[in-house]
Amino acid sequence: MINLEKYKDRYQLTKYIILFLVILFFWYGYGLEYGDKLYTIMLSMLIIAISMINWNFIEKIHFLKKIVLYMSSIAYEFFLAQFFVWKIAGEILLLIGIDGNKSRIIVSFMVCMFLASVLHYGFTKPVGRYIKKKIWADI
Repeated sequence: MINLEKYKDRYQLTKYIILFLVILFFWYGYGLEYGDKLYTIMLSMLIIAISMINWNFIEKIHFLKKIVLYMSSIAYEFFLAQFFVWKIAGEILLLIGIDGNKSRIIVSFMVCMFLASVLHYGFTKPVGRYIKKKIWADI
């Protein structure tokens, strides 16, 4: 029997539940397919447990907070940039002369971040300012 008295903090207990669910999910869910009921139940339990975590520790770490805010502001542009990354990253890797899985991941992530930033600051922000100035000013 688990002694819940030492887990007075709900979030500490949640961390152990998530660890248990992740282990269970990857141990038993390895051979399962997406449509299986057990897979769906385990994934649902994992999502619910993750949603119970207190994420306020991010606010205490100023640098991490800035990274999270920046990444969330360019999330859609990051998604769009993925369509163009592989060809550009492949050309960069040929130019450098390095080829490997880790180098492909690192170079493609850096290229994707660069493209997402260019899209965000070169297109999305100016269009947003224009819409605020012209369209919303009349209302």
